[in-house]
Amino acid sequence: MATHTAERSDTMIIHVSGAGDSDLSFIIKNTTRMSRVFEAYASRQLLDETLLCFQTAAGVVVSGDDTAHSLDLQDGDTLKCSETDMTIHVSGVGCDLLEYKIRRSKTRMSRMFQDYANRLDLNPAR
Repeated sequence: MATHTAERSDTMIIHVSGAGDSDLSFIIKNTTRMSRVFEAYASRQLLDETLLCFQTAAGVVVSGDDTAHSLDLQDGDTLKCSETDMTIHVSGVGCDLLEYKIRRSKTRMSRMFQDYANRLDLNPAR
């Protein structure tokens, strides 16, 4: 069933490109909500869908309610998938607010704590 071109005119093949070699292809209808593609991609890659962000080749962020038609996707187009970043604000007694941008699934909190302690010349407890 998966051919290089879609079999019917109301269907198309879109590709989702992630980090490394995680490119997957999906046959969808023009009216398929992108949330179905997100769920399928995350499931096949064993990822948490809530940690992912999808964009068109032009950099437009894709929402779950978008469709191929609403995004003006063409057969063979590629969506880019990346992990979302998280911003954490840390404040302590007598210091300015510090901001850290971290990758939720990869950044160890101990690394952020160590940096915070170093900036304030503290001896972090282990």
